[in-house]
Amino acid sequence: MTQVQTKVDFALVRGTDGIYDLDDGDDGDMLACYGYETSIRMSVLGDSKATSAEVADKLRRGGWAGNENNEDKSFEIGSTLWTKYQSRKTEIDKNEAVAIVKDALSHFVPDRAKQINVTGNLSVNGIEITAVLLRYSGELDTVLFELWDTTEVD
Repeated sequence: MTQVQTKVDFALVRGTDGIYDLDDGDDGDMLACYGYETSIRMSVLGDSKATSAEVADKLRRGGWAGNENNEDKSFEIGSTLWTKYQSRKTEIDKNEAVAIVKDALSHFVPDRAKQINVTGNLSVNGIEITAVLLRYSGELDTVLFELWDTTEVD
C-alpha cells in the first residue's frame, strides 16, 4: 500500500487589518495548511534583490536577509514585485506583475509542482493576480493577490 504524504505548512492568515501573519488556533498551536498556500505567498510577497536594471542605486536594491543563508546563491526566495509598488494600474504594469509572479514561483516546477499558472486583471483597487499551482496529485493550490489595494495609488 502506497502512503500519500500530505504537505503541511504554517497557515499565513490575512487579518482584518490587511496584514498577513502566522496565526494560532484556540488550542494555542500554530494553524496549519495542507498545501503550498503559505509558500506561494512567501515566494511572491517576500522581497528578492533587484538587479541594477530594475533599481539603479545599489543601496536600494532590497532583498530579504534570509536569502543570505541560501546554499545556492543564484536562488532567492521572494520576488521583485516590490519594485512595482507605486506603479499605476495599466495593462503594461499588470503584465509586468504577472511575469514577476511567474518568475517567483518557477522554483516549484518540476520538484514540487507539475505546473504553475499565473493570470492578472486590472481592478478598481489595483491589480489582481491569481496564482494556481498544479500538484502532481492533481490537487490545486490557488492564491489571489490584490496588489496595491490599500496604497491609494491611482
